[in-house]
Amino acid sequence: MSRGRLTEEVTKRAKELLGREISLRELRLMPYIDFILKNGQKIPFNKISEEEKKIIERWEEEGFIKMDGISISVTEKFYNAMSSILWIAYVDYKKDLK
Repeated sequence: MSRGRLTEEVTKRAKELLGREISLRELRLMPYIDFILKNGQKIPFNKISEEEKKIIERWEEEGFIKMDGISISVTEKFYNAMSSILWIAYVDYKKDLK
């Protein structure tokens, strides 16, 4: 398993769902954003890098998220895309459980 790696399958899924390839840093930011969304929806900007801030700005420009100060909201489409990408990148999954 290639946990947290930008594999060909991860890249393909990102293109399908987001319309573009994602970077490794973007992939690795997604689990943190998922955690933030489930635990108060506040991003402590002092705990993320400048590169991650730029990714968040890009997501906002693309219409995937909305920032209001430190509060983050995401579209259902982006949340589902993120979940699908994370499933491939981090979960030891089986396509068919039979």
